[in-house]
Amino acid sequence: MRKFLFFICYLTSLIIVAQNNAKIVSGTIYLDSLALEDVHIINSKLDIGSVSDKKGRFEILAAKGDVLIISHVNFEYKEHLITEDDLRLQQINIHLDSKTYMLDEIVLKKRKVFLKLTKTY
Repeated sequence: MRKFLFFICYLTSLIIVAQNNAKIVSGTIYLDSLALEDVHIINSKLDIGSVSDKKGRFEILAAKGDVLIISHVNFEYKEHLITEDDLRLQQINIHLDSKTYMLDEIVLKKRKVFLKLTKTY
């Protein structure tokens, strides 16, 4: 009975370990054909992150089905789902779009300045 219980525990632990097949995935962030620096990449499932370097490259730990959140102040927020192809190639190319800000119209008016002259003796 002990051997059977040990075998069941061993088999269960193998199944759990086999499902945790996260790999280091590298990639490059682009805007049109230019590589982007300082873009934040976060794996929402594992709660880990990375930042792209001067050439737009990054590395992050990810498994199939994980969602990478890509964000930067000047560019649109984007999510990327890790697929089997991404893990097989271990290379991801992500293209971001520029963020556009619409500002309201303002009117500047010149203020009138009143000077009070006083004589001092």
